[in-house]
Amino acid sequence: MTMAPRVTSKDVAREAGVSRATVSYVLNRKSTQSIPEPTRRRVLDAAARLNYSPSTAARLLRGARSHVVLLDLSDWPFSHNTLSMVEALREVLGGHGYTLVLHTRGRSPADTDVWRTITPAAAISLADFDSATAEAIRSAGTDVIISMFGRRATLGNTFAGNERRIASMQIEHLASRGYRKLIYAAADEDRFRQRSNARMAGARSVCRRLGIQEPTVAKIPTDIEGATSAVRDILRSDSALTAAFCTNDDVGLAVLAGLRANDATAPSALGVIGVGDIPAAQLITPSLTTVRVDTTWVATHMGQAILAALNGEPSRLKSEKLPLTLIERETT
Repeated sequence: MTMAPRVTSKDVAREAGVSRATVSYVLNRKSTQSIPEPTRRRVLDAAARLNYSPSTAARLLRGARSHVVLLDLSDWPFSHNTLSMVEALREVLGGHGYTLVLHTRGRSPADTDVWRTITPAAAISLADFDSATAEAIRSAGTDVIISMFGRRATLGNTFAGNERRIASMQIEHLASRGYRKLIYAAADEDRFRQRSNARMAGARSVCRRLGIQEPTVAKIPTDIEGATSAVRDILRSDSALTAAFCTNDDVGLAVLAGLRANDATAPSALGVIGVGDIPAAQLITPSLTTVRVDTTWVATHMGQAILAALNGEPSRLKSEKLPLTLIERETT
């Protein structure tokens, strides 16, 4: 899709029949220049008709560096932990004078124009920017474009390695409790695909090491009807199936709801372990065993990568182990 050209102060000047300097004086409210009221009104009316907004890039040329970091969450699942991570990232960047702005892309022109309207110092995606979006961002004047967890991402290797470690922790715990037949209860959303692929790679590896049959996969919707049906299929498919390790706690709660709807419970009918330790995990009955993820650690590393890129330094960080804590509750 061809981007519509940006309306400039030259366009406004032509529409209003005045000089560009006059447009600048009016729109920037220059107190050193006295502009007649009819002229001022003509400029403002022309700017409104043309839907003109001052270019952030132009402001940068006048010496004011943008301190906005735009975080695109379009291809990343919303969850309690994602929001916690975003809040921690906001604190990290705020401590260095940057404002974090969240954005989700749609198909309207306004969603496309946000890059030109804001012209952030950096554009960040937790997943990958598609090529068209990346080009739109560059064309708008933003040079720092970072994919945090994509295929060639700043924290990509760290992300994949830690997802495998999460699976290992889940399965090792289940194995220590005597579970030998497992199912991966996967989120029923495409946005979780990257995470699920990494998680299953780790699961296969640890199962081979422990001599456990490779897990099967079941997608679990998070609505009650879908969860009930999916869990019913699990319970019917293999009477020896003993435990489910889940993409996250939301999926774990859906499995528990599906068990209740099928007159079953955890761990007697199915052991269940989640990831995230969201508040509801300890409030539900039976309470959900889970792996707690240190979202502050994630945010700190993200912030370091972003700040390095903004300072013209390499933003790829050494792979480090994400702090994980097993929280054992009633479902295993």
